[in-house]
Amino acid sequence: FMAKMASFYAEHVREPITDIFNELFTSKERETITDQAAREEIEQSLRNMLRSWLDDQYPHTDEAWREERANKMDMSLIEKRKEDNVYNALKSTFTGDIIRMALIEAQFIKKELMQAMKGIDEVMDSNELNFRLAATAPALMLMYAVREAAQYLLYAFLKVGQSRASTYASIRSIILEIERL
Repeated sequence: FMAKMASFYAEHVREPITDIFNELFTSKERETITDQAAREEIEQSLRNMLRSWLDDQYPHTDEAWREERANKMDMSLIEKRKEDNVYNALKSTFTGDIIRMALIEAQFIKKELMQAMKGIDEVMDSNELNFRLAATAPALMLMYAVREAAQYLLYAFLKVGQSRASTYASIRSIILEIERL
């Protein structure tokens, strides 16, 4: 029984309060689910793939324009070209155009998933304190209820301490004595 109580206390009181303290008073941060370096590598890879595809598909356009499209990770040209190539899917498959565009789209989806994971991390960071407070509330209420029950039982069985009625009576008598002075 004591092992369960100790485990309950550690899980629902000590750990959340320690985490609240760390969040408020230290620079220690929560572990994130997003690997920032991997996210940056994925974005750079997508930019490189787009730049290469734009260089191959639009060689006569302004290089600054191609660079800007690649840096913005603009997928609209790939979508349009893929839509056009669907009519000649067999030919586009042999030339590799559809496969190449599908790989670029897969990289784009990978980048979007990493962005979503970053968003989840940001939401978790902003709600961390709320989660910890919510974790401690039931345990603190239970501890208060146990304390009140123990205090009642100690008075009822062992007459340790005073009941509320006797406390109020003694306060009344003290106040009456003060008024008589």
